[in-house]
Amino acid sequence: MQTMNAFERLDDEQNVIIAALEGWKITRRARPHAAIKLFMKRVLQPWTWLDVVYAATARGVMFGKVVKRLHCFTTKVIVERQKAEAARSSAVNADAKEGVLDFGGADGEASLAPLGTHDAVTGSGAERPAFLDLLSHYYRQGIFSVEDMRQEVDTFMFAGHDTSAQTLTWTLFALAINPEVQRRVHEELDSVFGKRAAGNITKSHVASLTYLDRVLKETMRIFTIVPWVGRSLTEALKIGNYTIPEGCTCYVFAYGIHRDPAHYTDPEVFDPDRFLPENCSRNHPFAFVPFSAGPRNCIGQKFAMLELKVPLAKVLTNFSVFSCNHRDDLLFDADILLRTKRPIRIRLQPRREAGFK
Repeated sequence: MQTMNAFERLDDEQNVIIAALEGWKITRRARPHAAIKLFMKRVLQPWTWLDVVYAATARGVMFGKVVKRLHCFTTKVIVERQKAEAARSSAVNADAKEGVLDFGGADGEASLAPLGTHDAVTGSGAERPAFLDLLSHYYRQGIFSVEDMRQEVDTFMFAGHDTSAQTLTWTLFALAINPEVQRRVHEELDSVFGKRAAGNITKSHVASLTYLDRVLKETMRIFTIVPWVGRSLTEALKIGNYTIPEGCTCYVFAYGIHRDPAHYTDPEVFDPDRFLPENCSRNHPFAFVPFSAGPRNCIGQKFAMLELKVPLAKVLTNFSVFSCNHRDDLLFDADILLRTKRPIRIRLQPRREAGFK
């Protein structure tokens, strides 16, 4: 039986996803945790909200260095990808060289760990192009600017990295403290994969894991990974006797919405069957918003469900999960994401030792 810090191990696992899509992995110095911590400390100190004041503080200087390191990482990923694409092109000429982006002196602070490459958009078509190749294609077509590319890579690498690792952590914790739910997940996995361990997982396998899908949704309801989301008002908004002016930022407390008894009976009870079609169809469309909602919702939510199901299937076909923490003992941290002050620790036991077939 093995005990582990769930978040640290699953945070490492998310590099596999990024490697598959981008051809690179995020090394520890390029991860966004430090920037998030500094940002939250600034949120809790109103006197630092003015940029000119914050820039003069020690934390402001440190935040600038951390953000520069993150931007350096994404910049170098794009540049190296462009160079690799040019190198494998059969017709390297002056026009091709002009297609290699010059970001002007990335300082090399971020450490890079190159992985395998993928076929370009103009390749044989035997494989889907990597995410960076698509961005490069749009750049050459004049659709994307250099800054557009950098922002897209920032979003994909950092916004989708931490959230997925945290969701996997909370899902394993939820299964560990709800053994009957875990038993049903094991039964579903056994029915899909048989007595063998999950090998190459296909789309049809993922589509068959309907109960695991409901478990993930119930996890995201109770342990809302992004507890609040902000929206900038494009026009004045009246709420009761109050009018919020245009241009203000309003925050929606998704963590509270997911616990509203008007929408969820016994909201603190972990019940994946809330998300059976006949049950969730009666809910308000905005009663469940783990990926936000509206035109600015998460662009990667379908992919997120896929990347969550695959590692969970891999782990749970082989292991039973037990928690070293009691839910009532968890102390939450002030953060952009739902985190605990102390690590969530779980124990993994091979299923044959835990009494499962």
